[in-house]
Amino acid sequence: MKLGELIGLATRKATVEALRWQNGLEASYTRGVFHALGRYGVREATVFDDIAPFLSVSDLELLQKNSKAAFFEPLVGAAAHALATVCDRVRYGTIPDAVAADVLAQQAAALAANLAAQVSRWAEFRLRLLPYAGGDVKMLVLRALALGWSEKWRTG
Repeated sequence: MKLGELIGLATRKATVEALRWQNGLEASYTRGVFHALGRYGVREATVFDDIAPFLSVSDLELLQKNSKAAFFEPLVGAAAHALATVCDRVRYGTIPDAVAADVLAQQAAALAANLAAQVSRWAEFRLRLLPYAGGDVKMLVLRALALGWSEKWRTG
């Protein structure tokens, strides 16, 4: 009986682990920007083309060289997941349209501030992103990422 239980537990653990890797559910993959916001069109395959209009050539090159560190950084991923959740709530009417733009700008500012590693500039980033919070989510995200990245090396 005990041997059967141990074999069963080991088999279950190995199967779950194999499925986790096969289906891309490894935590290091699911914590990133693309997993969180992919359903809003933010894709790893196109992000550099999509974000290029919002960055200088030198900032874009630096982002390309450091993309994994930027897009999979845990605080950036957490902010991306929070933004995606708020976007879902706006989409399904849980958050009223009357406050949607402000709430989206708040979450986008958190994304930018975490990417910049300058959370003290959250209010400034919120004001800069607010004009874009009433439109396309993907464009808001790209602007937030570009803002955070371009400000990462600057101080307020």
